[in-house]
Amino acid sequence: MILIFVMTKKSTITNTGQILERSFIILHKEGWEGFSMRKLADTMNCSAAIIYSYFPSKEKLLASVVRIGVLKLTACLKRAKGRQVPSHGLTEAMWLAYYDFAVSHQTFYQLMFGINIPFQLPPEELEVPIGLLLEANNIPNDNPDQLTTRIKFYTCWSLVHGYLALAFTNRQVLSSSNKQEIRNGIRLICFPSDKPPDNLQDQRCVNSINLS
Repeated sequence: MILIFVMTKKSTITNTGQILERSFIILHKEGWEGFSMRKLADTMNCSAAIIYSYFPSKEKLLASVVRIGVLKLTACLKRAKGRQVPSHGLTEAMWLAYYDFAVSHQTFYQLMFGINIPFQLPPEELEVPIGLLLEANNIPNDNPDQLTTRIKFYTCWSLVHGYLALAFTNRQVLSSSNKQEIRNGIRLICFPSDKPPDNLQDQRCVNSINLS
């Protein structure tokens, strides 16, 4: 009789938090293309079957990772909302907080909005942070009738998100001048009757994103 001993990997996993943390590290370093359940299992010294026992699919796992980003964005916006700023400046402060989050947490942001990856979190998962931005723009969640204000809101969102998406796609390192351009754009959209910022007097277009 021949006895065959099969060596199995000893799992070091004790909770889902460990899986989510290691998943984020791989996503941050290697991107969507470099992520797989097999690679995750190898880095955690376990079989892929163990990973699947916690998360039935790659999409379910990524959705859980992204929810951490949503919580971080929500906390960032709540901090901005709690600062002592004039009511006139709350809209600007909230959008700049949104921008700062995206720049500081680029991996989370790209996963949340499906930038350069074939995955996007369902819109309802973003209701809380987007609700905070709606409130900062004086738009109640249950009032769809404020058309002009809503147009301003979505124009600001398009400006900020589009700016970020272009920069991330072109692998541009954003600086304080980029943030100033966002600030100027928000002021022009939300407060067009105000005097333009001094550094915008001679600026004819936003040109610091390299599209080449």
